[in-house]
Amino acid sequence: MIYRNLIKQILEFSNVVKRWFLIRTLYNVLSFFDFIKVPLY
Repeated sequence: MIYRNLIKQILEFSNVVKRWFLIRTLYNVLSFFDFIKVPLY
């Protein structure tokens, strides 16, 4: 029972980490494109 609870917590934590990583990656890509756009104008 405790073991199953631990697995559930680990899975939830990994989901949070994945979501955070995805958001951060998107933010980096967007800021990178902004950086490219600025010198062009």
